Amino acid sequence: MRWPDEIRSSETLAPPAVDVPEEEIKRALALMDVMASDDIPEDAAVDRYTEAISDLIVAKQGGKELPHAAEPEAPAGAVVDLMAALQESVQKAKASRGEGKHATVHDIPKKTAAKKTAAKKSPRRSA
Repeated sequence: MRWPDEIRSSETLAPPAVDVPEEEIKRALALMDVMASDDIPEDAAVDRYTEAISDLIVAKQGGKELPHAAEPEAPAGAVVDLMAALQESVQKAKASRGEGKHATVHDIPKKTAAKKTAAKKSPRRSA
C-alpha cells in the first residue's frame, strides 16, 4: 500500500522523445526482416530438448506410454584416470626443470616489530 503522496504520475515516467534518423529506421526494419525470415538453413542448430519436451507433453495428453531417451553410447576411447594423468604431468614438468624427487623448503625469516618503550605521559594540570 502506498500513501497518496508516494504515487507518481505515469507521465513523468515516460522516456523523452528522441529523433531517430530515417536511415537508422530503414536499417532496423531490414534487420528485423532478415531475422524474422522463414528460410532456416539446413545446417542450423536443432533444439532437440524442446522437441523432446513437446513429445513428452503430447504423450501425456494422449495417455500414451512416455518415450524413453536413447541409451548413450559407450565412449570410443579408453577411460582416463585423471589423477594418474595429473601426477604424470607434474613429474614430467619437474624432470624438465631438473628438479629432484623432493622439493627444497626454505625458512622465511620473520620480521620482528620494534617494541615501543616510550611511556605515556599524562597531561599536566595547571592550578
